[in-house]
Amino acid sequence: MGKDGVSWQFNVDGESRGITIPSAESISYTPQDIANVDLLNKTLFDFFELRLPDEISPDVPDPASPEDSAVARTKRIFDRFGDVARQLDERQRDRQPLLMHDEYDVQYLLHGQLKIYFDDVRAETSTERHSSVSPRIDFLLEQHSIGIEVKRASDSMTPKRIRSELAEDKEQYRKDSNIETLLCLIYDPSHEIRNSVEFEADLADSPSNLTTLVTVTH
Repeated sequence: MGKDGVSWQFNVDGESRGITIPSAESISYTPQDIANVDLLNKTLFDFFELRLPDEISPDVPDPASPEDSAVARTKRIFDRFGDVARQLDERQRDRQPLLMHDEYDVQYLLHGQLKIYFDDVRAETSTERHSSVSPRIDFLLEQHSIGIEVKRASDSMTPKRIRSELAEDKEQYRKDSNIETLLCLIYDPSHEIRNSVEFEADLADSPSNLTTLVTVTH
């Protein structure tokens, strides 16, 4: 075990075998990280199944893909939200388009999309249930301990204001034992946020009691 990674060494039929996992300076739960973990999981499983087949119990299932997790599914919805909103804006036969004028419109469309994957989607749910002041979160996937906050960037909902409100939200939800992961969707069709990658990274963090992931979509 060292700064460059972690290695496993073992003998197979008198031959020395091994595998090394390189170290990482930090861990954050982005789609690329999920893909990397998925690849590592499957690579290790395949490696040991090939090298040490007699040591693997037949009762062990194939490794499950992180892409099927509740967080991954919600992130998939977030990533495609802008595409769906644009499709609704392009109606034919002189029908009125469905436009995302404000945050409530965004919540309305997102609620329908979440129902694709989740049966129990609780909207405008109070969080601190035993407190005299009960902050409300936009959506709660209680079975998965996921809270969802929605923002729509605009002239009045500036990047600075979004930063401030999400910082306050995180402090409130950090106290709620029902929420382990806070997922934030920021719909920004007019590109108020100039560097969305930097913005997402600045607002995301992974403390022990509340992982926060932010997605800016256009």
